[in-house]
Amino acid sequence: MDEDELRRLIADNERNLARFLKIEAQSGLLYMRLAETEASLKDEESAWRAKDHARRAYETVVKFLPRAKNLTAEQRQEITDYLTALRELLEA
Repeated sequence: MDEDELRRLIADNERNLARFLKIEAQSGLLYMRLAETEASLKDEESAWRAKDHARRAYETVVKFLPRAKNLTAEQRQEITDYLTALRELLEA
């Protein structure tokens, strides 16, 4: 593997990590919406499960965000905004 290919692979990995973090945070928010819907339908077990999925999504993003050292300021802010919204919903 030459140096150019290695740089390309690293750049691909960084882009994939950024996409993963964004999608995982968005998924957490969707699970919270599902939890709210299930709770309004009085299905507490399904609501609990959806909220648990949301909590795990939050924890995953928090765990891997420090590894994303080459995010743009815009990417980092977008992911942070999703995390803030998700944390607030989880704490409500």
